[in-house]
Amino acid sequence: MVLLAVLRELAPRHEWKLLAAHCNHGLRGRSSQADERLVRTVCRQWEIPCVSGVVEVRKRAKRSGASIEMAAREARHEFLSQVARQKRINTVALGHQADDQVELFFLRLLRGSSSLGLSGMKWSGPSPVEPRVMLVRPLLGCSRAELLGFASEQRVRYREDATNSSLDILRNRIRHELVPKLLGFQPVLQRIVLRQMELLGAESELISGLASAWRTRKGEPFAK
Repeated sequence: MVLLAVLRELAPRHEWKLLAAHCNHGLRGRSSQADERLVRTVCRQWEIPCVSGVVEVRKRAKRSGASIEMAAREARHEFLSQVARQKRINTVALGHQADDQVELFFLRLLRGSSSLGLSGMKWSGPSPVEPRVMLVRPLLGCSRAELLGFASEQRVRYREDATNSSLDILRNRIRHELVPKLLGFQPVLQRIVLRQMELLGAESELISGLASAWRTRKGEPFAK
């Protein structure tokens, strides 16, 4: 809801036409329904059109063998791409923030990701489902604490996802157990990790560029 509030504030200046899209994952029963009602209520108050849809995440995960988190991510991207195509929208804003980025770093580190994977989410990039749709993450440089402070100050209504406290999900164990322990060793952990992710991303792009340039040289030996 903070993302929508920020975009609503900036829209007149940039002549943006906003449309809210809410994906109901159907994972929390009445709580999921309450989330959707809040989004619809706020959008009605702010006079922002809203599209919502329900996706069967559990069935999808069972069918594909993927985790609930991965199945939800895939379903969400498909839903957003579908809405974008139907409404002829070429830019979709997502609410990821700095804490999400740090958690993703450790999540991928524990899974043995490459430097490209460890570089995390980009501020902007094509949708993994529909390349013609550009995804942007305006809040990626803001911490969760800053966004909660903004919501409190501006009286932005929001709901906390109850599954965020479930330690059955690896990302949540990283958030609630690993990161707090690491903060005891490095109080500015977020700043350090974000800087490291930026460096890994730059190194990955450099290596990719060098490899691409070498391939286009049509068989010339690689200069060491």
